[in-house]
Amino acid sequence: MTRTIEEAKKLIESLMKLQEDNTSNYVFPCPRCGHDRMDKIATRNALSRRADVYICDSCGMEEALFDAAGKDPLPLNEWSMVKGFDSEDEDDEQTCRVCGCTWDNACEGGCYWVEDNLCNRCSEKMSELNPYYYTFGTDPEYPYSRGWVEVYANTWEEAHEKFRTRFPDRHGHEGTINCAFFYGKESWERSSMSKGNMGEFCHEVII
Repeated sequence: MTRTIEEAKKLIESLMKLQEDNTSNYVFPCPRCGHDRMDKIATRNALSRRADVYICDSCGMEEALFDAAGKDPLPLNEWSMVKGFDSEDEDDEQTCRVCGCTWDNACEGGCYWVEDNLCNRCSEKMSELNPYYYTFGTDPEYPYSRGWVEVYANTWEEAHEKFRTRFPDRHGHEGTINCAFFYGKESWERSSMSKGNMGEFCHEVII
């Protein structure tokens, strides 16, 4: 269940005291984006414009740019810290992240788990193809906010076609893929994205 803005703000601001505790050697991730890029000395980080808490410099800059452009801020109940707490309370049925099969609704002909959220049928298909990664920022017109979508295909052209079939180009921006950036396997592994894109991870897998 999603927290209200007031509930989220109370949770976020409870971190401030821990951030300013100089006796602790632990450095908390940025409560807004979830990245591990906070300075150990709290006051060297940015003070959020939305809650009484320190956030990373990148998030501080984004909040300032949003204000300057007159854009709505990222709702407090969508901050990485809040979503992380809420996800601990979820009790979802085990589901394949690709095809959506479950224990009670298996793939036709049967399947079994090879990972907590991946069945053997989808794993076999993925192993025969190349992975491509399409990332998102905070633009509300992207299919998702932050994180990424994985597409498995033989070539870039096939991957782009599969992505566009699922997420067509924006009206008036035909010819431009509706994402922030895209990576092949090697460039993805060289990036830090696999550790999280602004606190979000893979939203969907397309085969």
